Amino acid sequence: MLGFTDTAGDFWSLNLTIGFAEDFESVDLGEVYDGPASLLDPDKEFIIALMTDRKLQWSLMWLLICDQAQERGITDKQLKYRVDGKVKEEITEAYNASLMDFFPKLRTFLSQLREMQKATEDKLNKGLEKKVAVEQKKIMKLIETELAKLG
Repeated sequence: MLGFTDTAGDFWSLNLTIGFAEDFESVDLGEVYDGPASLLDPDKEFIIALMTDRKLQWSLMWLLICDQAQERGITDKQLKYRVDGKVKEEITEAYNASLMDFFPKLRTFLSQLREMQKATEDKLNKGLEKKVAVEQKKIMKLIETELAKLG
C-alpha cells in the first residue's frame, strides 16, 4: 500500500483511485493552481504541475488523506508539524508512486523525472547553482518530449 508514516508513527495511505479522481473534478484549486485541473482528462500543463509544483503536490496529497486526518482529528497544519525531512522524502516517493500507478503510460517518464529532480536537489545542496540551471533545462526538455508523445 502506498503511503507514508509521520513522525508520530501514524501511517497515511496515498492511493490515487478513479473514485478520488471523480471527486477531484469538483475541487477548486484556485489558491494553488490556475487552470483546468482534471485527473481523469489532464492537460499537459496540469500534468507538469502535478510533477513539479510543490504547493499543488501538498494540496493533492492532503486531499488524498483528508478523510483519514478527519477520522484522527488532525488538521493540515498539525500534520505539517509531523513532517520532517525524512517523512517529506517518504511522502514524495509515495506521491510519485501514486501518480505512476494512476498514469501507467507516464511511469518511465515520471521515474526519469524524479531521478533528474534528485540530481538537481543534490547540486543545490552542494552549492552548484550554475549546474542546476542546466539540469532544469534537461527536465523541461524531457517533460516536453514525453508529453508530446501523449498527444
